[in-house]
Amino acid sequence: MKNSTRIASFFLLFMSAYSFAQLESTFDLSRSITLNHTSEQKIIPLTVKDDTSHINFEVNCELLYNEIGIEIIDPAGKVLGSFTIESQVVYDEKNKDAVNTRAYQETVTGQIIKVVKGTEGTFKIIITPKGKVSSKIEIKSKQYLKN
Repeated sequence: MKNSTRIASFFLLFMSAYSFAQLESTFDLSRSITLNHTSEQKIIPLTVKDDTSHINFEVNCELLYNEIGIEIIDPAGKVLGSFTIESQVVYDEKNKDAVNTRAYQETVTGQIIKVVKGTEGTFKIIITPKGKVSSKIEIKSKQYLKN
């Protein structure tokens, strides 16, 4: 009886260690960007090492006026995903205060979620305003590391 208990205990210990070894390690990164009345393109780099099996990108964008485009680019320069959002409110350069005092205002939101294979190199999130924009962008990435 003792021998079978020892074997069962060893088996359970082995399975626990095996299960623990199978847990994935992750590296999470979150970045919040605010664009205040600018038309300047922003390029946000994300360096990935060869120990990454796959990456989950999530980009959320909130826009008050004009138009903005978001692209996710892999290290080879290939566009992995993109979206554009535009507001019906157009910024008036001659009357800058009118944007905040108009009877009609809106906030437009957009989101992209993309899961890609982990490739060593620098991924890029490219933010391209069309005209001057007021926008908040949140970029989240989760790198799943190889065990």
